[in-house]
Amino acid sequence: MFLKIGLGALSALLMTGVIDATAGEATPSTVVFVDFADSNNDGQSDYIIGKVASPKKKCISGRTVKIFRRPPGGGDFRLVDSDRSSKRGYWAGGGYEEINAQDGKVTIERKVIQRAGGRIVCGADSELFD
Repeated sequence: MFLKIGLGALSALLMTGVIDATAGEATPSTVVFVDFADSNNDGQSDYIIGKVASPKKKCISGRTVKIFRRPPGGGDFRLVDSDRSSKRGYWAGGGYEEINAQDGKVTIERKVIQRAGGRIVCGADSELFD
């Protein structure tokens, strides 16, 4: 009797999505650097440009990309900007002079897309730059 009730409760949790049966099966996503840019033509890069890549098209657009840099002299990374990837996955951000001369990183977080036929889990990624 207890096993029957336990399996019924587990089945109900799986159907409502409280327990994710596919949590370990995320579609890989990659954050890729394309170039550094000089927005004010003073000869110093102040923006970083990149692209989100994934084998699943739905995992490319609308991803939040966070740009971090380490303060001069060291310390923990600090968030300096964020952007959403375009339909084709492009993003840009920064706003700090000589951003390419400082330690930094760019991240995308895991994203879950709910749809009628199930759900897609898009993986997280991060990339260091200096």
